[in-house]
Amino acid sequence: MFRRNSGTFSFSTGDHKGLVRLDHRSSDDDSIGFRYNATNISDSNEGIGALVGQSRGYIQDFRDHTVLLNWLHSFSPRAVNEFRAQFNPYVFITASTDPHGPSLDIAGFGSFNRDRFLPATTLSRRYEIADNVSFFRGKHAWKFGANVLIRNIT
Repeated sequence: MFRRNSGTFSFSTGDHKGLVRLDHRSSDDDSIGFRYNATNISDSNEGIGALVGQSRGYIQDFRDHTVLLNWLHSFSPRAVNEFRAQFNPYVFITASTDPHGPSLDIAGFGSFNRDRFLPATTLSRRYEIADNVSFFRGKHAWKFGANVLIRNIT
């Protein structure tokens, strides 16, 4: 086991991001927008080296996506309404490269096999809805609205 965990080890990493955006002005008073972002990041064996053996390595996978829709409506040059809805799910997973072996920690020598705290998974879903109305008169501006944010993390 000690020879297998000595030497140099390869690691892989991936980082992929994308964005799609669409804006449309349907009239002088209305415009809508749509946006979709995606991020996928993955890493393996980044925590090994020194006193941490290759069998104690871990794999991380992170996925974050966002969908946003907004609508802007002008009732008049003095009154504007903005509506926005957003959904954002993300997943963060950390897993061991040795899913079955027992954890072995020898003080001053090294840490080997599966980490006792892995696997760990975080799932989150975020929903947001906002509606704001702005009024302008002379030097004054008033803004009223509501914002609802719901987060679900497991």
